[in-house]
Amino acid sequence: MGRNTSRLWTSQFIVIVVMAFLFFLCLQLLTAGFPAYIMEIKKNPTQAGLMTTVFMGAAILTRPLIGYLIHKVDVKVMSIVTLILLVLTIGLSYGQTSVSLLLCLRALHGVSFGIITTILSTLATNIIPVKRLGEGIGYYGLATSVGTSVAPMFAISML
Repeated sequence: MGRNTSRLWTSQFIVIVVMAFLFFLCLQLLTAGFPAYIMEIKKNPTQAGLMTTVFMGAAILTRPLIGYLIHKVDVKVMSIVTLILLVLTIGLSYGQTSVSLLLCLRALHGVSFGIITTILSTLATNIIPVKRLGEGIGYYGLATSVGTSVAPMFAISML
């Protein structure tokens, strides 16, 4: 299906919306959980806040590069590599008490976040029919907002 048709809820669009929701849910679990975890083990609010700062800084710095690379490399391969990197860095985070190591891992989380959110947004806008672009972007944005909104509640509950 191309962008000329008016069907919004294609299987591709549903997959991207669900992926965006799950990705934002999972990543925001970490955003809320990491600082709380650091506060619990180190009792240092500065180190806890630094976890979020490093994550966001890495994500912001990554986006211009991904905007350029998205036109040069295979998006599917980049998505898979990014998700693998994210899973590995999250796995390495468990049980760690070294703030330096956790900061490095958080930077990689931020890079992964910057890459995958740019890819998902680009894919979503590319498959939404032109006549329904506002509606499609609205649903995509709703999925990311709901994932982002409920994740901290789950993270704090799990901690």
